[in-house]
Formats: sequence, structure tokens, C-alpha cells
Amino acid sequence: MAAGVPVNDTYWSLGVTVGLPIAGFISLLATVGIVVGVRYGKKIGSYEFLEPSGGLIWTGSIALFHTLLITGIVMFPWTAEYHQWRPVGGTLSEVQSRLISAGSNGGSNQKFAVRFTGSKQEYSCEDTRCALLKPRQHLELSCIREWQYAGTPGYACQYVRSDGDQ
Repeated sequence: MAAGVPVNDTYWSLGVTVGLPIAGFISLLATVGIVVGVRYGKKIGSYEFLEPSGGLIWTGSIALFHTLLITGIVMFPWTAEYHQWRPVGGTLSEVQSRLISAGSNGGSNQKFAVRFTGSKQEYSCEDTRCALLKPRQHLELSCIREWQYAGTPGYACQYVRSDGDQ
């Protein structure tokens, strides 16, 4: 595996593997409701809201609109790298510890910034096993891109293995 370069063995996040099928199912139900409402309204000659046909059309339309809107907002940004866990690995050139504020609750969280030989990209290792790593060790991580509103997007990673594992 090249230094710090993702390979093709990716895994979709739970938001994609669980959330999108649920949104698809709700959208399908809403569309069926709209179609049934239109067909029934055509049969009885009325599409008024208080009629069953009008109620189905309105309820289905509102459900479809909100499902698509919420799915679009939740899935932002709309590129795959923000929704896939991608393996990254190589030989370490640097390992640094960072203390990050836990917000208004007080306290702090410790993360480890790792950099691979031949790469300028830093990866955030959120596992205490990264504290034991030394430069020139081989490390494999599973990383997902994290979007930031007023900053530079980075990578949040989970520890997979290193050459120090038994």
C-alpha cells in the first residue's frame, strides 16, 4: 500500500447503507399514495382535499417533499468520500498528540495526528493504541472525510492494525 494513499477497498457509512434505503422506501410509499390518489380522483371526478383522493395526493406530496429535502440535507456534502470508510496506511513519519476541548461540558478529548512518509496529509486517529506508535512503524487506518463549515475538511480515522500488534 502506498504511503498515505487510499486504496479501493471502501465501506459505505451507516447513513448510506441504512438511511438511504429507508428514505427510498418512504419515497416509494409516498409516490404510491400520490398515484393511487390521482387514479381514485379521476374515478370519482374530484381531487378536493377533504376527499380521499385529495388527502392521498397531499399527504403523499408532503411526505415525498420532506423525505427528499431531509435526505438531501443529511447527505451533504454530496461526494462519496464523506460517506465512505476508506483504508489508508503506510509507514509513519510523525505521531503527535492533540488535546481538544470537549465543549461547554468541560474536559477534553485526546486525539492523535499521524502523518505517513511521503504525504503531507494528517489523519486523526481516535484510538488510544495510536499513543504507542513510533515513526517508521507501519499503520493501517480506516478513514472517513469530515466536512467543516469554517475550516479545512480533514479525516477522522479508526485504528485497524500496526506492525506492533501481536
